[in-house]
Amino acid sequence: MDAKKSTQTNAKLLTKADQERVLNMFQSGINMQTIRKELRLSHPAFHATLKADPKFADQFKVCQHDADLIHAVMIKSLLYGDESVQEIYSPLWKDGEIVKDKEGHPILHLTQVIKKHTPPNEKLITLFLKGWFPELYGEKAEVTIENRDYETPDVLKNRITKALQLGGS
Repeated sequence: MDAKKSTQTNAKLLTKADQERVLNMFQSGINMQTIRKELRLSHPAFHATLKADPKFADQFKVCQHDADLIHAVMIKSLLYGDESVQEIYSPLWKDGEIVKDKEGHPILHLTQVIKKHTPPNEKLITLFLKGWFPELYGEKAEVTIENRDYETPDVLKNRITKALQLGGS
């Protein structure tokens, strides 16, 4: 445990520019694993910066909260569909004339409310499942390997490894 603490305290902190990049990328919907990989940031450096810089930590928490809200809305939409409300306003009439306010604009009143329900989009659900559970819903690849008499076990092993790598991506 002490070794882990000393690693985090000795970790190089993120520069202000890297902090800004992290926040911008995270707000854009990119996950932390990808951000760390793209910016070549170490896990200990990121967490050491969160501990050392309260302003960055607060900004990151806000980004996390926003991402959680967007995620929740997306899940609700995927599972239940969307509802929209359209309000229709008409001018107010009195004694055969449109009633106007002091500036001469017609006074409007709500005459109709239209509620629309859009069912869940099956294509979006499929994409979501493939992204979150690729091992269950991802594309399946069929790999066929023939052992030719002239191949040594090492050559065959290399072919199998290559085929599995191609099939897994």
